[in-house]
Amino acid sequence: MVWGPPPGICFATPIENTNVYAQPDAGSIVAALLHVGEFAAVLGNTPDEAWVKVDLAQGSTGAPAVGWVDQDVLFFNGACGSVPTVSP
Repeated sequence: MVWGPPPGICFATPIENTNVYAQPDAGSIVAALLHVGEFAAVLGNTPDEAWVKVDLAQGSTGAPAVGWVDQDVLFFNGACGSVPTVSP
């Protein structure tokens, strides 16, 4: 059986293995690691759209982690037309 992401959600997948940070800052605590081929649900982005808040539990990893990933290392798929702006 193959699992696929549910419709109506924006998902992000990294172009390289990347850290998921506790805050939208590369100097903050690393909450998880998102590997190439994995994906996470997008919850929103910072006002400058430099960082994306993701939920790994709503993705292929199932990990109970929510955190921030640098937008530059992500591809997006799904319902990504109206991603909200969120604060850390």
